[in-house]
Amino acid sequence: MIFPVSVLADHVVNRILEALESFVTAKFHELYGVQSEIENLSRQFQAIQAVLEDAQRFQQGSHSTVQQVWLTGLQDLALDLEDVLALYATEAPLWSKQKFTAPFAWLRFRSEAASKIKEVAKNIDTVSKEKNKFHSGEGHNEMLEFVTGTKQDMMAANEDRILQELAERRFLLVLDDVWLDKLEWESLHRVLKLCHRQGKVLITSRNEKVTEKMDALHIQRLDVMPEDECWTLFSKRVFRAGKCSEELEQFGKEIIRRCKFLPLAVKAMAGLLCRDPSEQRLKNILKNGIWISDQSHFGNDTSDILPALKLSYDDLPHQLKKCFEYCCLFPKGYMFEKNELVRLWIVEGYIKPVGAEDSFDELRSRSFFRLLDVNIDKNELIKLWIAEGRISDIDHMEDVSIHFKELLNSRQLANYTERYKMHDLIHDMARDISSGCQQVEENDSSSIKQQSRHISFLGQDAKKLTEGVLKAQKLRTLLLPTVHPKDFGQTLDEMFRTLSYLRVLDLSASTIKDLPESIGELKLLGYLDLSRTEIRMLPNTICNLHNLQILKLLWCLWLWKLPKDFGNLKKLMYLELDNMFWYKCSALPPKIGGLTNLHYLYSFHVRRKSGYGIDELGCMNSLEGTLRISNLENSEDAKCAKLKQKESISGLVLEWSDKDADPQGKTAQERVLEDLEPHHGLEELHINHFKGNRFSSWMGMLRCLKEVSLNHCINCRALSLGPLPHLSVLRIKGMLELVQWPEIIYGSLTRLSISNCPKLRELPGNFPNLVSAKIKQCDALTALFPLMPSLTSMVLMNNALLEEWCQDVSTTGYSFRIYLELRVINCPKLQELPQIFYPQKLEVSGCTSLRTIPGPQCSQLQCLELDKCIGTSLLEAIPSTSSLYSLSISNVKNLANLPQFPHLPGLQALYIDNCDDLTSLSSKSDSLLQSLTSLKFLSISGCRAMKTFQDGLPTSIEWLNIKDCSMLKSFHSRNFLTNLTSLKDLYLEDCPQLEFLPEDGIPTGLQHLCIRGCPLLTQKCSKNTGGQYWPMISHIDDLEIDFIKTPEPHTATCPGIRCLGCFGA
Repeated sequence: MIFPVSVLADHVVNRILEALESFVTAKFHELYGVQSEIENLSRQFQAIQAVLEDAQRFQQGSHSTVQQVWLTGLQDLALDLEDVLALYATEAPLWSKQKFTAPFAWLRFRSEAASKIKEVAKNIDTVSKEKNKFHSGEGHNEMLEFVTGTKQDMMAANEDRILQELAERRFLLVLDDVWLDKLEWESLHRVLKLCHRQGKVLITSRNEKVTEKMDALHIQRLDVMPEDECWTLFSKRVFRAGKCSEELEQFGKEIIRRCKFLPLAVKAMAGLLCRDPSEQRLKNILKNGIWISDQSHFGNDTSDILPALKLSYDDLPHQLKKCFEYCCLFPKGYMFEKNELVRLWIVEGYIKPVGAEDSFDELRSRSFFRLLDVNIDKNELIKLWIAEGRISDIDHMEDVSIHFKELLNSRQLANYTERYKMHDLIHDMARDISSGCQQVEENDSSSIKQQSRHISFLGQDAKKLTEGVLKAQKLRTLLLPTVHPKDFGQTLDEMFRTLSYLRVLDLSASTIKDLPESIGELKLLGYLDLSRTEIRMLPNTICNLHNLQILKLLWCLWLWKLPKDFGNLKKLMYLELDNMFWYKCSALPPKIGGLTNLHYLYSFHVRRKSGYGIDELGCMNSLEGTLRISNLENSEDAKCAKLKQKESISGLVLEWSDKDADPQGKTAQERVLEDLEPHHGLEELHINHFKGNRFSSWMGMLRCLKEVSLNHCINCRALSLGPLPHLSVLRIKGMLELVQWPEIIYGSLTRLSISNCPKLRELPGNFPNLVSAKIKQCDALTALFPLMPSLTSMVLMNNALLEEWCQDVSTTGYSFRIYLELRVINCPKLQELPQIFYPQKLEVSGCTSLRTIPGPQCSQLQCLELDKCIGTSLLEAIPSTSSLYSLSISNVKNLANLPQFPHLPGLQALYIDNCDDLTSLSSKSDSLLQSLTSLKFLSISGCRAMKTFQDGLPTSIEWLNIKDCSMLKSFHSRNFLTNLTSLKDLYLEDCPQLEFLPEDGIPTGLQHLCIRGCPLLTQKCSKNTGGQYWPMISHIDDLEIDFIKTPEPHTATCPGIRCLGCFGA
């Protein structure tokens, strides 16, 4: 598929005009002695711009070879000029500072600059003289030639002449393939209205909006092309002489049917196939998912996708066309990250930073990108996270899948979950349209041309890459989007010294450890990615990259500091560093405040040293996201930070050290906090280790706050947060003097966490929408706020004086049910649980005064854990319910036998742990557990007084674990195990006195047997010593007997069965 290069040339010309304007404004031309050349270039490019606007209106393929060559030459020269202007615009201010200290070097620089600009200007002047081939008067000129029958001078074609020739004639004017161009249409419309009334104008267009603008009297919508004509159109473009085999004809006709016989769609498909009209290629086109996918984006007529996309492309602004074409540098199937791609476009100069994301959204709205569904593409996304090192601490895909939702919601991955893909056919279109973008395969580096501007390398051999790249001295982009080169060796230095115009450099995941000093030679470099490398340090010459806008240093495990002159990178907008760097980095380089365009700064450590003070933040007003300021005890004049002017910051962390402060120091901290008033649109506020006696007054004015954390503010006695109508998350920890909490309604609060506030006596009761609450170590707290219907999770832990739940008047009628997950741990004075909730998960531990569990309300109870109880009162209070599927009993004192369980028909898992006084499962002759007909998992561990099992177990058991029962010697019943016909897994561990298996042996269906820490039993099961039980167990597929283990287990065990418990293991 051949597309005109006029789009690219026009885009470059626009940028050249901007560059020339700024060049003249900055008076650089006077420095170089090239004033006349610069002014002449401005005039030439303005004329060329008008020519290119006409050139873009030509249909694809309508340019002659000469015209294509002219446009390509113009493009290359325009890019050359842009490179020269950009390079010397960067260096001129630096050299001008040395014109007195190093005058000869300054003169040499001026001479070289002038020479290069004059050389490019001369070449452009030669090409510019041919621009009349595309002059904008051509359309008017052709009209006049037809009307008058005489050859016209193009420059003479104007509105007056047209009016003169048509004024007294009847005429038919045909305007073919009209697009919306308001100014030109108004100009022509004005002329035609003055002509003879019998004149007619026939317009063809692919845009119905044209008819509205042109006041059409009659509209004729054309039908689709007949199938035979459509096939002729397709076959002549795809096959030589329009002839092909019957098989190819069959596939080709199916393609045009899917195009619904629309000529434009057929042309687009023919363009894709003309280079490779093989049978396999046609099959692949038919199999492509684009015919049936994403119907919601395109309506029901999905066969119109490709024509619609091409039309959509044609209608894009020139800068977005370049953005789209740039995507062909990435391989098919690549998962794009929106922010990353947008930043690359910014660095390449295609779009401006302001409103940059809108460019991506525009392309997405035209269906060039498809948002990945994380549910469908979960495994693919997980593999990407692992490859990128984002979840390197998780070793197995299976584990990642289990925790996928948790990872997805984590802060670490929050910015990396939205990924986009481009359909293969759309990628093909981008590749065919693109001019100057080239993918280079492993053995194809020789294809790199001298004029290449943008390259992505998909191979591994760095030497081959370097050999090819060094030929392309005008290269602007070098990406390594997939398989990264393993070792660059010494080639980087040569590459840096050669590629003077490089703007984008990706070296991520390569094995480089040292970056050459020559990196500073890349004066135009705007994007540098060194992520996931073993680089130890950055050379200080990197601070000479005055155009650097994006620097990525993610997961560079050996890097823990930045170069000393880092603040010189005035244009730096994005500095990407992971949490590990900030953990190892004790301080940023001095004068970091020079980064006035920086958008994100994770942490700033204040020091009492020039260049490290809080005043460095004063001019950094482009900061976004969350800003952490630590070591605030070193602040002297905190107002210099000017936080109130940083209106893009959404979160603020203010942190002092944990050292004690004297009275003078407390007062100083109060003053610092008052001076750090942020803008009133702040959404998150975290204050850590503040030693003042009171918070600042401005905290009550941040009415947009959604999340507040107050950690270890040990001297504050009262909260002064104000109403905060949007507050949804509140965390209070370590406020040792907190006593008062004003009665303020927090109508939006959904999560509340309070811990280690030993003097807090009461809580307000105005949390109408609270969903989750955690209250820990509040020693003076005696009562809780009333439960509300929204509450679903509550944790009460180590509250020594907590006695009761407050009952609000509105809740006494029990008009609603609270399905609560409740954990009550070490609340020794709590005597009862609330009567209005219907628990689904309940854990009670160390609550010695608690004697009952609400019975009627437990019809929804699913998981129950009882720990550190005294006697059997709580066990006897277990309610009868069919919903309970997991029961755990642990650390119960004075428990000799299990009490009689109620009817629990749904119980599947039973855990009995560390009941030291338990000697038998039941005191009665009949089996206690036989009634548990759904029981599948049974674990008895740490019951050191148990000597034997007298009771039979339900035959439904599939997994049995007996562990750390030091007095257990045998199984009383001879058929204790053989009756367990469903048993698949049996664990016998750490029972040193266990010597005998049941006389009747083990179930024939047992698949996995584990015997560990049972030396007497192990000896009898050993094959080597001729143990008496060996014949009984030898048929088991998976055996684990101390040092005896079968090489490959045939069945999966259930090590994670504890997850059936209430709150995990």
